[in-house]
Amino acid sequence: MVADIQKAFLQIRLPEEHRDVTRFLWVKDPTLPPTGSNLKYFRFCRVPFGINASPAILNQSILKHIEESQSEIVSELSNSLYVDNVLLEGRNAKDLIRKYTESKRLFASIGMNLRDYLSNSVSVNNSIEEPDRAKSTEIKVLGIHWNAIKDTITLQCITKHFNKISKRTVLSQINGYCYDPLGLLSPLMTPAKIFLQDLHKKKYGWDDSLSEEDTNTWKSIMADIDGFEVTLPRKVVEKDGTTKHTLSIFVDSSKRAYACCIYVTTASATGVKETKLFTAKSKIAPIKKEQTIPRLELLSIFIGLSLAESTINKIDVTFEQINVFSDSTIALCWIQGYKRLPSIVTTLVQKIGLITRRIRECSNVTFYHVPTHENTADCATRGVSKNNFNSHRWWSGPVLLNMSPENWPVKDATNLREQSDDEEAEACYHASASTVQVRHPVWSLESTNDYSKVIRVTAYCARFIRNATKGKCLSLKNKALVTITPSAEKAILAEQLLIRQEQATFKSEELKRTYHRSSSVFIVMSCESTQSSSEGPIEDLLDLDITSAEALMTNIHDCSTKKRLSRKQRQKRAAEPSDNTHNTEPPKKIAALTNAPKMTLRPLLISHDDKGVMSNKDIRDIFYAVMDGITDIKKKQDRLEDRLRILDTRTAVFEAWLKRFEPK
Repeated sequence: MVADIQKAFLQIRLPEEHRDVTRFLWVKDPTLPPTGSNLKYFRFCRVPFGINASPAILNQSILKHIEESQSEIVSELSNSLYVDNVLLEGRNAKDLIRKYTESKRLFASIGMNLRDYLSNSVSVNNSIEEPDRAKSTEIKVLGIHWNAIKDTITLQCITKHFNKISKRTVLSQINGYCYDPLGLLSPLMTPAKIFLQDLHKKKYGWDDSLSEEDTNTWKSIMADIDGFEVTLPRKVVEKDGTTKHTLSIFVDSSKRAYACCIYVTTASATGVKETKLFTAKSKIAPIKKEQTIPRLELLSIFIGLSLAESTINKIDVTFEQINVFSDSTIALCWIQGYKRLPSIVTTLVQKIGLITRRIRECSNVTFYHVPTHENTADCATRGVSKNNFNSHRWWSGPVLLNMSPENWPVKDATNLREQSDDEEAEACYHASASTVQVRHPVWSLESTNDYSKVIRVTAYCARFIRNATKGKCLSLKNKALVTITPSAEKAILAEQLLIRQEQATFKSEELKRTYHRSSSVFIVMSCESTQSSSEGPIEDLLDLDITSAEALMTNIHDCSTKKRLSRKQRQKRAAEPSDNTHNTEPPKKIAALTNAPKMTLRPLLISHDDKGVMSNKDIRDIFYAVMDGITDIKKKQDRLEDRLRILDTRTAVFEAWLKRFEPK
């Protein structure tokens, strides 16, 4: 039984001190300019229509007054009050008549009048007094057409037509087709939502006219929606106390959308089962970042469980069993915790686990792998024509829900194991990002042969970034960027950035899986020649253009093998013009690195004392030689102490900065 509060907002007075905030101007004579004596000030004394806070004020005011009453229906009214509409339930006609009398008396005591009572029982309607009874048996309840005699709801898709078709009118038509808060028409609306997303991708303005091709596509989509009408039974769940209820959640995804649908299966005392669609939800795949199918499947499970939790909390029904059906083995394996996942997928799996644990506090939850042809959520991700939608199994669910669970053609997700095929392994790792981002070097090592010059330019650029962003990208506490003159700290910082830039171009998936980029601030890739531990050249392992790193390796090789030059020798070399045409034979160390037929890739921390890694003494000697070509420190002892201090503290200095420098 439903009822309406007469002039609900106007029954609540505004406090005297609050009325000035509702002042507005009124033009006395519309034919004259709105100035001077032609304007008059008004203010509201009652809660006005249209203010976003008005429904909440109305709701709290009603609850405040009725909760002071000792009526038996106060609790039911508190949970079934929707703005100015009241919904009441009764086990029989006598119970509803009693609630009609009590609710009428209760609202009259707080100065409000309940009217337009209407029930799906003819005897109850006849017992309601004529002034309080609705004039028609077909009314709108919360925006949905309800036929009280047949006890059915009707969903109709009717849209306005515009002479000019733009992105704005497309959005207006999608939102205006039908008010569908339960998502029952999701399969019908999916193609329209995908089309709107395509318009965003094509960079249409909101009022730009669509091309002829897009206009024809939209007209075809409209033809499959406009005029659709479906009539459904209002009652989905029987609350007579003798029936058992099961909640079934079907989830699925495609490249463009992911969706879920929830069915309620009612089993009578005689064992007869009946399944009906209760609610559904669909979403379009994100436009900013393309996702893989397995992750979209995981998102569909997430929205399915979230919708199920909301359903359980809203309706007063106890479900003996809650089943989740998905046709994605990968997503179900992720939920069971059989795979090592990227952090973004792990976060989503954790959210699913939290919802599952909350639901299990009141009911049993089981995950199943269902064949694709039995998954009714599939149509919500691809779309259905209006000609086939009325008779579609979307409304009643798959046949298996009315069968005994022992005969279901599904597999329990707890029995699933990790898949060994390469396709799933790739999907498991790439779930967080399916698109390859092309990284362009900021400081190119290929445009110059002067490595020291690149170091200086990089250091000056880093200082400029630090000053231009006021320390947002580079910490203000970074002493390496305080002075303008070259220093050891600046050189080390610049070299760290250059090495990090080269490491960011690595495409080796084996390397990315084993060592996450945030596992260390500065990692040296050590390549050792072992014929038995690799299947291809170093280029195949790293998938990296080795020539871009030759400048760094040559510089280190020269610094570690050549004797230190005196101050006069350094000044003489700096004064000599550079001869870029002079080609020296690459060091044997570099030749071995670039021409080695087979290599073993081992990422190692600089500070580790493991086999195959340069010792701290060797590293210090290399940096001493490098710094001699950049800085001019008077005392050798001070220079040595400065280098040792920087080498011992380099990780702490660069760790926080590099995390901010990385793209989010």
